[in-house]
Amino acid sequence: MDNQQSAEELGQRRMPCWQSKITDRTVWLKLMWVCVCVLACSSTTSHGGELVINKILANSSVAVLPERIAPVDWAELRNRSDQELDISGMGLSDRLDLPDRWVFPPGSIVRAREAIIVIFTDSIPPSTSPVPYMNTGFGLSAGGDVLLLSSVSGGLWTTEDSVGFGFQAQDWPIGRVPDGTGSWQLVAFAPKELNRAVALGYPSALRINEWMADPSSGDDWFELCNLAAAPLAVGGLYLSDDRKLPTRHRIPDLSFIGTGEYGFALFVADGDVSKGARHVNFKLGKRGSPILLTAAD
Repeated sequence: MDNQQSAEELGQRRMPCWQSKITDRTVWLKLMWVCVCVLACSSTTSHGGELVINKILANSSVAVLPERIAPVDWAELRNRSDQELDISGMGLSDRLDLPDRWVFPPGSIVRAREAIIVIFTDSIPPSTSPVPYMNTGFGLSAGGDVLLLSSVSGGLWTTEDSVGFGFQAQDWPIGRVPDGTGSWQLVAFAPKELNRAVALGYPSALRINEWMADPSSGDDWFELCNLAAAPLAVGGLYLSDDRKLPTRHRIPDLSFIGTGEYGFALFVADGDVSKGARHVNFKLGKRGSPILLTAAD
């Protein structure tokens, strides 16, 4: 799924910096940081594609940081160039209409041919200084999301890199293979290391395992189960409730099902795909209807 948009599509976002009479010292210091950041972010360097989103884990049960107990989502940004990159003022966001949802603070550097890890959680405040493992202050959805990396010039934001993904297998990241340049695939859990594609199972290991039509509360739903010992890529497969229309609903690209106790994917049959990658564009018939799973070929 290509979520890149032009500067005209994203529109202009000009960030005002203002002053007022504030007596609370803490509030004043916070405002001063915002003003410094805005001044620094009014123009950032477009690094010509040398800084890329390289790896994402949006469904984590493992703490990526030794000093953190709670698992967090994270993304890896890699500098593909032989030069140190100053990324101060560049933005990360999960919203096309808000490219500056979080901006890298002044002094944010990525060394040549190296990578940094950025975490995504709303359980702690967003980072305001260039510390290791900076936090955006918002999370990524394991049910499917988009991540955008943007630069700004004269208040005009431009998408430098982006990736959209479907629902994610627990503790399996997605990343570029070959590292930094290739297409997105399921990769080994290895923050800041070169991406290695993992072996996937075959769709024939999938089973329609359970379903509920016309429940007393909530929406219809059904569940797919992975019987294989390896995770499965299910993006591009089709679901339907009509034998004459087997390709009625296409599962979004970069959707995966894990293994063992995590080898299940629940789909909501509410007819509203705008709610996420696990929602399908049909409902189940309360008097009986088939559920079909079909490969593209």
